[in-house]
Amino acid sequence: MSVTNFSSYADKVAHIMGTYGLPLQSEVLDTLREDMRTSKPRRHNRLAEEDAAIYLARRLHDMVMADLCACVGTSTIEGIHDAWAKFTQQAMYRADLGLINMVLFDHEILPLIDDLERILPEDQPVPELTAADFTARRPGIAL
Repeated sequence: MSVTNFSSYADKVAHIMGTYGLPLQSEVLDTLREDMRTSKPRRHNRLAEEDAAIYLARRLHDMVMADLCACVGTSTIEGIHDAWAKFTQQAMYRADLGLINMVLFDHEILPLIDDLERILPEDQPVPELTAADFTARRPGIAL
């Protein structure tokens, strides 16, 4: 993939990330978009929508887990959890439309959704996690 094609593709992915309408601060969204532009897609046969969904799933999952482990204030966790909830709704909607079926169901996104659903049951307080819990869930990521 040439530099020009990759730049155009990354811009398309960044634009699609904006269509998810996540309730995050604009600085966070800008950082996510810029990180996507500087990263390289793993497979050349993915659609931009699929790359956007995978990227958001991984980054938001990491943000929720990191904030849970850091025991930050409830308002921060609620904000990121709200963004995660919005993302999962959008992911299911986009899967229904056939836009991200393959990446949702081929073990790239659903395991992350399942992981947080087990940790963050509805209407229950957020459990306390240690750095060891987080590392056990995401090998290779040190806090």
